[in-house]
Amino acid sequence: MATPLRLVVSGFPSCPYFQKAKTYALEKASDSVLVRIVQLEREPFHAFRQATLKELKLPESHHTTCPFNYLESEKQVPETFIGGFDNLRSSSLFQ
Repeated sequence: MATPLRLVVSGFPSCPYFQKAKTYALEKASDSVLVRIVQLEREPFHAFRQATLKELKLPESHHTTCPFNYLESEKQVPETFIGGFDNLRSSSLFQ
């Protein structure tokens, strides 16, 4: 079996788009796409988002909203930026 993709869906609880992304990802999760949810309060979320963008070698301005979705390695190292809820829904991850 191929190595599964590892999707991270991050956001803060009061964000309706985070709630939608979380529900969507968990419903679509499978043996080929594993899902990890990172739920933080608003300020810690933005610090997490900024640090993760830096690890992805993207400018802080690349994505400024909630949720923040990306693929990570088995060792939880960020690898591929996905975007927000609409980007997640339109991605080919769950096709």
